[in-house]
Amino acid sequence: MPININSEYIQLSQGTVRYLWLGKDNSIPLILIHGLSGPMEIWKPSWEPLIEKGFSLLCYDLYGRGRSQNPSLPHNPKLYIQQLQELIERLDFPRPFLLTGLSMGGIVASHFAEQFSSWLQGLVLVAPAGFLPLPWWGKLILLPIVGETAMLTFFPLLHYWNSRKGFSKKENWLEFYSHLKPSFALPSYRKAILSTLRNMPLGDRGKTFQNVGKLPFPKLVIWGRKDKILPFYLSQKVLESLGEADLACFEEGSHSIPHEEPEKFAQMLFFFYQKKIQ
Repeated sequence: MPININSEYIQLSQGTVRYLWLGKDNSIPLILIHGLSGPMEIWKPSWEPLIEKGFSLLCYDLYGRGRSQNPSLPHNPKLYIQQLQELIERLDFPRPFLLTGLSMGGIVASHFAEQFSSWLQGLVLVAPAGFLPLPWWGKLILLPIVGETAMLTFFPLLHYWNSRKGFSKKENWLEFYSHLKPSFALPSYRKAILSTLRNMPLGDRGKTFQNVGKLPFPKLVIWGRKDKILPFYLSQKVLESLGEADLACFEEGSHSIPHEEPEKFAQMLFFFYQKKIQ
């Protein structure tokens, strides 16, 4: 099924944001939030399968990622919540909707769900961040001056290596990397990543997930057993914090399930919608 995948842009209060709204005539509203690195093309292989399942999907680049502008503000939950709220309101995107976040996008989605629970009909967290402490290089980058220097020197190589870990198949990674690589040369991108590492609570989100667990809409956690970025054992910590949620385990799944297993991912979201929401 051919789909129009031309990006659109919208001016929000903190900058211009790139987005796609696909399957507008479909009946199941769905919002997709990418992870720390972005861009929204991490979802690209799943767009068509999701549309075929009846989803009307909205995906976008977080501030400072892809082709969204990078405001000179701390990249914290407040900034990302405001971005999504304004995007939904400006586009008049249907509510309630199914909200899905991947990796760090799961943190953004969870914070958004806390504040706008009446807007959601369900929450899907795909290998969400929030329980794994920063690695040594992440802690090093938090230091003043050291972080800025690191982003100018070894960050591109480190980011290259880390992005490769997120995929099980090289050809899938190369396709995604073709969308990610142009960002490496942009000072605004490096600043956005650094600000996010310094201001987003990436490693201690137990309380947030506990709060989300008390909200009335259904929750689904999706995790790949072969995830090399956020290991599968973390899924139990997420489930314990949420209290009541379904777990979908992808036995061969990497950290990039929506990109590497798009058909199965779309089927899982549709099954969740039919079983828990419809």
